[in-house]
Amino acid sequence: MNVESLKIVKEGTCPTLSGASTLTYEIGVDGDGAVAFRITGNTGGGLFGKEWVAWSAVQPLLQNSPITAGTLKRAGVCHSRSSNTPGFLLAVLKAEGLVTPLEQGGHTKADPADFLAAMSAKPIRRNKPR
Repeated sequence: MNVESLKIVKEGTCPTLSGASTLTYEIGVDGDGAVAFRITGNTGGGLFGKEWVAWSAVQPLLQNSPITAGTLKRAGVCHSRSSNTPGFLLAVLKAEGLVTPLEQGGHTKADPADFLAAMSAKPIRRNKPR
């Protein structure tokens, strides 16, 4: 995925998994239709990485339940050193309907078809490095 060619197709907000603060995030799509996520803000004090995380890196991890922030961290999909980034990414995946909470803890995958169809819409703006 070429992050320089990403076009922002969605800007959103969602609560963190704990509900202690609100995240802002972007979803980008490159010229080949590859989707990526980026956390852009947090109303709380938790630090986070601002790197793009490719959906193609996350999707295989969703095949095994339960999915937790630790699942994303151990897989190395978030390259920043911040330990908050995997949990924040999981909160975004939950907000976008890509995972659903399990009663016993963690999350399980949801059908991504509606999400992917929505992301193929026209971009709202070009990616600007942060």
